[in-house]
Amino acid sequence: MGLVVADEDAKFKCSLDGVLWEYKNHTISQLKEVLKDGKNIKTTILQKFNDLKNQIISIQDIEKLEKIKWSS
Repeated sequence: MGLVVADEDAKFKCSLDGVLWEYKNHTISQLKEVLKDGKNIKTTILQKFNDLKNQIISIQDIEKLEKIKWSS
């Protein structure tokens, strides 16, 4: 987040294959896009967690617990 606040291009650790990681130059717009995407992913996960939590809190019997869809 500090890189985005600095409002300038910077090296940021990334991977093209998910295995090898290295620091590469990124533009400020690329850094902002990554931060926005991360926020959206985190918000989706937190909303799912909250929905599951509310379902669990309202459950009265084991059959309803077994019917909860845990993954999306």
